[in-house]
Order: sequence, then structure tokens, then C-alpha cells
Amino acid sequence: MPATDDKDFYAMVDSIANTGDEDAVQQNKCIKEAQIAEDAAEPTKEQISAIDKEVEASKHVAEKLQRIVANQPE
Repeated sequence: MPATDDKDFYAMVDSIANTGDEDAVQQNKCIKEAQIAEDAAEPTKEQISAIDKEVEASKHVAEKLQRIVANQPE
């Protein structure tokens, strides 16, 4: 588990320990809703551009590998 996940986990555990049962449930529900909303957010132009660059780089690598394989003796 990445360290950021550890931080979130321990923050959630700490919030549960310091609140009443019903408050903790509501608080965790809000945390989960915020995480879902963050995951569902549309990518920015910068993120799209970075993804496009990675795709293009992958295409070039794949083409090079195909040329190498095609030139290998059987």
C-alpha cells in the first residue's frame, strides 16, 4: 500500500477514534464521496497531453520492436 494510502487510512482511523459512532459513519461516508468525486473528475488538458505523449512514445517503441523482430533470422 502506498504511503499516501497509509496516511489516509490512519487519518480515517483517528477520526473514528475521536468521534461518536454515528458521526464517524457520516464522516467516513463524506470521505468516500469526496474520493469517488475526485476519481470521477475529468482529466485536465495537461493530463490529456501527457497521456497522448506516452501513447505516442509507446507506439514508437512498438514499431522498433516489430522491426527488430522482423529482422531476426528464424
